[in-house]
Amino acid sequence: MKKLLLLVLSTFCLGACSVDTLELDPVDSQLLVLDATYTVKGCSITTFNFEDAGRIEVRNDLDFIYVNLFANGEYQIAESYLHLGADISDFPTTGNSNNPGISLKDMDYKYTFSPTVKEYSYKFPVDSFEDTFLVGAYTVFQLGKKKYSFWAGDLTGNKWSYFENILFDHPNAGSDNSRDITLSEAQKLPSWDEVRKVYTAMLDPGVPEGQSVGSFEPSIWDLINRFNDPILGGVGEYTTVYTLGEGECTDSVILTLNVVP
Repeated sequence: MKKLLLLVLSTFCLGACSVDTLELDPVDSQLLVLDATYTVKGCSITTFNFEDAGRIEVRNDLDFIYVNLFANGEYQIAESYLHLGADISDFPTTGNSNNPGISLKDMDYKYTFSPTVKEYSYKFPVDSFEDTFLVGAYTVFQLGKKKYSFWAGDLTGNKWSYFENILFDHPNAGSDNSRDITLSEAQKLPSWDEVRKVYTAMLDPGVPEGQSVGSFEPSIWDLINRFNDPILGGVGEYTTVYTLGEGECTDSVILTLNVVP
């Protein structure tokens, strides 16, 4: 699992906190390394709990970064403040280096939900950031008539925090492709492995093609058996889907071998 760098500072804010400027106490600052990246259904997910109120999850696919907020049980999400940046200089900090603070009203994304919601998702193009970036997330939850506010990754005694997210190297199977082969050439292919090589040769350069890496559906044997079938075989299209990854984090490509006279 990847390690996340979490900078946690000053005093924890529980309840209805100010939504303007939060002051930090540099004396109580501490640097913690937390393991908060997990593999779930084949996907790499960075997650932090907002104590018992909810959680934040950061994940990505080939195209987008998703920041997802969830409320637990009877809690509801009332407000969300989110800021992402390459480093701390990209954050709306206030004061000076000896007494820094952060201004919630100047964070990039600010939403008040009326009515409150159980979950909310942000989506950003994956090329908006480098492979590593910082996430500052402040969320206000409502339980009955009371409100409770948290920073992602907060521990008791801390006031505000941010964490580092590392982009997941999502599988990339490339683009769909096809090629022609004559019937006589197809009949001369001597083995399962040689047929497989004909299909993997259609993959874009750099796409992993090892036998233990990707999967074909229908399988190479299914394609061979169909080709040799006296009724279904011979000239025609032989299409398979090549898939990389597992679970919910996969990418697939369509490969078609056209057998011509």
